[in-house]
Amino acid sequence: MTLQFIENALRATGRLHAFLSGGGLRVVRIERKGKLVGYGEHPNIEIALSHANRDAKKQTRPYSKVYGKKHPHYLTGSTSPSSELDKVILEGSTLDLWHNGSEFVVEIRGSRQAKVPEAITHRVIETGKAERWNERGFVFETSRDCFPSGEPCAKTRVLECPLGKSKSVWFYDFIKMGKAPTLWAAIDTAIAAKEESVESKAA
Repeated sequence: MTLQFIENALRATGRLHAFLSGGGLRVVRIERKGKLVGYGEHPNIEIALSHANRDAKKQTRPYSKVYGKKHPHYLTGSTSPSSELDKVILEGSTLDLWHNGSEFVVEIRGSRQAKVPEAITHRVIETGKAERWNERGFVFETSRDCFPSGEPCAKTRVLECPLGKSKSVWFYDFIKMGKAPTLWAAIDTAIAAKEESVESKAA
């Protein structure tokens, strides 16, 4: 899918911001110098981008003349992702896109809940031997335990924390970045990039 007018807006110092609405719609906003120059919404991100691309060509049409007239007035988004990019937005992450020099730059920001790797949980329950593992500077120990019914399970405790007290143990924010000469290549690079945790104060 070609997004020529979005690319033109970004090259002209515009910035794209995509996010999930309260009703699950994928929303795309393109702003330049604080002014909205393109907008799109749809149950899936690809069509929302297409709407925003068309809107950027027209330099932003009134919402009431687009949704409910040219396009349906969508109320909720799809609960099934249509692509890897759509999955990113559906999970609640945001996507920011701009142009710098000869490259498009993509920034994905979101939140995660740390989880014990399934393989470790399985081994601990099967063998009864506790295992230590590391994530984001924390050292955890997972050991075998039992529910009141007697069914085996696993429990995890924190043995070591990173320097400082500002990192939350189980919840953390992350960022993924991508750069490329073309818009879609930059998006693909960001999606495939390794998550970098962003330090934030624990609640």
